[in-house]
Amino acid sequence: MSLVIAFEGIDGSGKSTLARMLAQKINKEKVQFIDKNSDRPIRKIYRELMKSDKFISDALSLFLGLADYKYTEERVEDRSKEFIIYDRCFLSTLVDVMSLGLISSEDVPLYMGMFRMPDIIYFIDADALQVLPEKKDISVAEAGGKISSPAELVDGFIEYQNRNYQGYLSLFEKYVETEVFRVRRDSVESSLDQIFCHFSSFIKNRFSQEFEDVCQAE
Repeated sequence: MSLVIAFEGIDGSGKSTLARMLAQKINKEKVQFIDKNSDRPIRKIYRELMKSDKFISDALSLFLGLADYKYTEERVEDRSKEFIIYDRCFLSTLVDVMSLGLISSEDVPLYMGMFRMPDIIYFIDADALQVLPEKKDISVAEAGGKISSPAELVDGFIEYQNRNYQGYLSLFEKYVETEVFRVRRDSVESSLDQIFCHFSSFIKNRFSQEFEDVCQAE
């Protein structure tokens, strides 16, 4: 069975960059990288709706988000690969809708039971104030969706993303029993070194493989 790795964190934390860099380090014959650009028809519908003038409802966001991840798990994952790396997994949808007040933490186990939990979760440990200086643009969705003017985007982003940050910590503490590694958000190089070091130790302990054996040939 493939080892499933997910990168999580608030918007702008750098998870997409780090997930891609880990995937690029591993031998391409052994890894599948899944992100927003993968063949995910439900996500394409979701993204088109998000571009419309009227922000989609919280309930629609929940069900489309979960349907997208379930479709991806069942139809997109290539289980012949040794490693499957996700830039975000279903946990991000649950955190979003918890922050929006659509579900409570008590509802979480019901939804989590529908999915395979990643074997490793790399959580990019940064709150909104840490990522804000590097954010070039803030979308309405990143600010929680209920924004009436552009002037409210920054405050909305800080409030909503910090709720998401706390939501992740709550999920990890209460419901996630697999490996969660909190990555300090320093420079990209420093964060990547932390990930490589942890990943190397994990596969050596779990599979008796050396990191160099799964990497791309230089």
